[in-house]
Amino acid sequence: MRIDEFENIYILTKNKFFKFYEFSFKKVTLIDNLELFNNQNIKNTNSILISCNTNLIVSEKIFKKFNLSINIHPGSHLFPGRDPHHWACYGNATFFGSTAHIMEKKVDSGKILDFEYSKIFGKLSPSGYQKIANNTSLILMKRTLEALHKGFILVKNENWNTKINKRIDILKMCNFKGLDAEEIKKRKFSFQGFEKFFLY
Repeated sequence: MRIDEFENIYILTKNKFFKFYEFSFKKVTLIDNLELFNNQNIKNTNSILISCNTNLIVSEKIFKKFNLSINIHPGSHLFPGRDPHHWACYGNATFFGSTAHIMEKKVDSGKILDFEYSKIFGKLSPSGYQKIANNTSLILMKRTLEALHKGFILVKNENWNTKINKRIDILKMCNFKGLDAEEIKKRKFSFQGFEKFFLY
């Protein structure tokens, strides 16, 4: 995918590390909310949006203002949607990381541009998977910026899992009624942090 010259890169992130990150681009703007785009008309400017390490959903109205909008999803292509680290834990994922893709109206459905995955050894908690996603997203961000600088991004021949998880899917998994002890134990471990929704 050829990238024409652009004037600005906006990085939407809540990762504090980026505040101390040395960007090779002069026109990189870090933001942690979407108010800038609601209050400012970016249309017809040659700009790129990259969303990384945030649970904010960028509306089509906003991302269509940019020449290119990329999301760095904190999970592999097997776990699109919300809370990928919890689903990776529940599924005993043997690899995990981050996936860069083009933003589309449907969450985590756009063409996959790049990914950075790590092999998983042993049993990890959800926070363990999340830590891997956070670390790999930084690597992926650097590589994405380098590709933009060169003006060319490859599109990977990889497809998303068709099941896009929503928060309600986790809440359903918190209903333990009728389940055996082993399954309850597995769900309690995989969905740590949702204890107030556990039903026995």
